[in-house]
Amino acid sequence: MIARAVRAPLVALVMALASVLAPTAVVRAEGPGGSILGQLYVSDGDLGGGAMIDVWGAIGPLRLGGFFGVLSIPSSRDWHNRTMMPAGVHVSLAIDLSAVDIVLVARGGVWGGASQESKLLAGGIVGGGAYLDVALDGGIAIGGGAEVFGFFGGGDTWAVVPALRLTWGRPIAAPEPQIAMSAETTP
Repeated sequence: MIARAVRAPLVALVMALASVLAPTAVVRAEGPGGSILGQLYVSDGDLGGGAMIDVWGAIGPLRLGGFFGVLSIPSSRDWHNRTMMPAGVHVSLAIDLSAVDIVLVARGGVWGGASQESKLLAGGIVGGGAYLDVALDGGIAIGGGAEVFGFFGGGDTWAVVPALRLTWGRPIAAPEPQIAMSAETTP
């Protein structure tokens, strides 16, 4: 059963990495984008970790899409010692400041998982936060930021989630045309 729970996130991670490593010409195309996040969860005095994948379609600076994640928050309290897999939709606004983007994110969805106290749990998730992304070549950016998540159902809890992320599908400015000038002189 654990192998099935781990297999789906690993397949999603491999597919996301393949997208990141795809040729630059593919990344330049207008259309879908996404990010891979490495996260630290600070929840009621306990520390945990996780990973999340975002995918989206862009409409100007607005990004509409979905997310899927895997996280674990170890704790000495049985009801708080949990492993979860959140999934849902997100809306983000990317404010383009040339080589740097400020990205505001709002999320909502569901999660399934288990705690030491209850072997099977499910509930809802809401969250939001901000990231600062620095552009690299080929429509890729790296960044960092933080979000706040509320997990409801199966022992409600809140978490502050600092994260690092790798983003692909960032719009690339068209290269400026090069104009060749020559001067001829006649005697």
